[in-house]
Amino acid sequence: MKRKLIFFLWIVFGIGLVSLLVAARSARKNAIAPDFKITIEGKNNQIFIDEKEITNIAKENGIMKGIAAKDINLKKIETALEANPWISHAKMYFDDENNLCASIWESEPIARVFTLEGTSFYIDSGARKLPLHPSVIARLPVFTSFTSTKTKLSKPDSLLLVDVRKVAQYIVADSFWNAFVSEVNINTDKSFDMIPTLGNTTIALGRGDSLSEKFDRLYSFYKQVWTKTGFNRYEKLDVRCYNQVVGTRRGGVVAQQKDTATINALSNSRWSTKQLQSAGLINADTTKSKGTNKNIVKQKGKKK
Repeated sequence: MKRKLIFFLWIVFGIGLVSLLVAARSARKNAIAPDFKITIEGKNNQIFIDEKEITNIAKENGIMKGIAAKDINLKKIETALEANPWISHAKMYFDDENNLCASIWESEPIARVFTLEGTSFYIDSGARKLPLHPSVIARLPVFTSFTSTKTKLSKPDSLLLVDVRKVAQYIVADSFWNAFVSEVNINTDKSFDMIPTLGNTTIALGRGDSLSEKFDRLYSFYKQVWTKTGFNRYEKLDVRCYNQVVGTRRGGVVAQQKDTATINALSNSRWSTKQLQSAGLINADTTKSKGTNKNIVKQKGKKK
């Protein structure tokens, strides 16, 4: 008899508890959300989306003062927020005090791209196009001569933007290259030429592959040669070849290196061409072209 009584009391307790939970949940749904709290997260110091814009989007989708929680469609508001290109992800929820909360993850621009027609746009870390902001200008790597102005890009142009993203991410991840690179020009063959902040040299980077090796070669050249010879001595540098930097001096002299020691030697006037030949580093030829005398110094080395 005692067991039956205890069992009955547990049933009554369980029913009561469930009823209280149902009543509390119903009351919470019918309760008015007292506040709308917004948090914006992103990697940028600059803010491209603010609380006012988010509040306006929420209002356009039924959020108003005095609305009951049950009448708020969280998924609908999330979709509307994510339609804004500057919002990469949005999460709507109610906190313990029944406040409506919006957690916003801002899109991260990594480069500004200029088209041949003069228009421009940003791209984010997913190689997606972002519009210019009316009041905020991001200080980012600049890419010029992008061919398409269409909203929906062709497959080749989409793949090109992926390469732009790779190069831009490599530049912005390193404070040295971020300060060193002034702009990157896109060639007709989809390769890239970089223009440094200092000097008047064009650096042939090639496509967006093997970037670590290419930038390592360029940094070696910068550290061992460029800082000693001056930033205007070379008209063009080419880092596309495996284990080489090919430098074209102003006036037509081409230096093709297999390692940084070779370029360092070529940049030192105390090393004559004969000495370099004796060391087995180069073969030297003097050729003449129409109207111009060119001394071409060729380095033994295999191209990748």
